[in-house]
Amino acid sequence: MLNIMHSKIYQITEERIENDNFITERTFDDGHYDFYDYCAEITDEERKHAIDSLVKNLLPTGMFSLVDNENDTLVYNGGADEWKENWVKQIQLKALAITPQNVTDWIGEAYSLEKELVNPLDVGSRFVTDTFPSTDAQQSGDFMKMICSLSPGAKLYIGGVLDFHW
Repeated sequence: MLNIMHSKIYQITEERIENDNFITERTFDDGHYDFYDYCAEITDEERKHAIDSLVKNLLPTGMFSLVDNENDTLVYNGGADEWKENWVKQIQLKALAITPQNVTDWIGEAYSLEKELVNPLDVGSRFVTDTFPSTDAQQSGDFMKMICSLSPGAKLYIGGVLDFHW
């Protein structure tokens, strides 16, 4: 999935986010980010499409439902335990592939393991899990660790959604 050059930054929290606290392209103005060239705000229609894509294509299948008539509320359906088991298997497989001969390869088995640890969903999207605009947009690993602490039925709220290019 990482072969695209545009992706989204999703602000997702356990508390409803006031519009004034949505991330915006100005949230990331300082230019200290190596994960993007630029970011931009999107239209309401693009936001709706991005959220639908998040639930249907990016997050583990069946783990979340989008609340009807609201395009900013996700319900956690469960499944984190099974997801964690599969994640551990992937980590172990990638760790087993590391040998003394390839451990120092710039893009090799060790790099593959690192990517698995920080981005287990293998998506280009980033996630901000703070209620207030935060310049800390993480890969999917930190987001999924947050998900693993939820109980089925918990709600997550989507604030700002931005497009970014890398």
